[in-house]
Amino acid sequence: MKPAFCLEMMFTDRPFVDRLDYAARAGVEFIEFWDWRDKDLDLLSRRLGELDMHVVNFSGNRSWSLLDPLEEEGLLFEVLETVDVAKRLKTPHLMLLAQPLASDGSAIDRTRFGNDEVKFGQIVFCGQKLARLADRCDIDFVIEPLNTRIDHPGYFLDSSALAFQLVREIDHPRVKILYDVYHMAAMDQPVFSDLANYLPLIGYIHIADFPGRGYPGTGRFDFSRFMDVLKEQSYAGTVGFEFSCTPPDSEKALQKSLELFAR
Repeated sequence: MKPAFCLEMMFTDRPFVDRLDYAARAGVEFIEFWDWRDKDLDLLSRRLGELDMHVVNFSGNRSWSLLDPLEEEGLLFEVLETVDVAKRLKTPHLMLLAQPLASDGSAIDRTRFGNDEVKFGQIVFCGQKLARLADRCDIDFVIEPLNTRIDHPGYFLDSSALAFQLVREIDHPRVKILYDVYHMAAMDQPVFSDLANYLPLIGYIHIADFPGRGYPGTGRFDFSRFMDVLKEQSYAGTVGFEFSCTPPDSEKALQKSLELFAR
């Protein structure tokens, strides 16, 4: 297992590339972020090399949906463009959303026809197309369920059960679920049971405390039990810390998270 940190939500009073220095001083080696389009890629790539840091995950789609056949062409173009960036940054995973999000976090659904069954079938169809792209480009895709109760109302893929059904039907080793503990806890999903029983379907894990989406120790989520389950299952992937914190708390949040992970 290795820890990664989403710098999108930390040291937010500083330019993104400057956040790498603060994270590196705390001992962080692996990072993730959301959109690449608001980053200076030349500067980012150079600074990553200087600090011997690695981007292990970022967003594959921010504009186009997996739900609608009429958006399929735009989605594939967006993902192909993002794969080129991932290759440049040597990033092994791209995270995919079932649909894009508005600035307030609510899900955008431009689907013009079809019930939930039709939408689910379209995600499977897109996932299978992306699986062929994953093979061709040597990259992994992880599809993320989100919570609809707090942060992302209207989001289609909001349960672990539906997500696991999805990757079973896509049926490809390079397309799995990004299991976000915070989001699934917010939806009252059986987090520890999911991790114990369905880990082969999970390609990446996000963690934040619940409630509040802060760093470990700020809520009531049992982080020690979480780590025990992953060790029992011999999880060898990445645990991405994707929590929010105020800029003054960012260094403390990093240190606390690394200490808990080391235990």
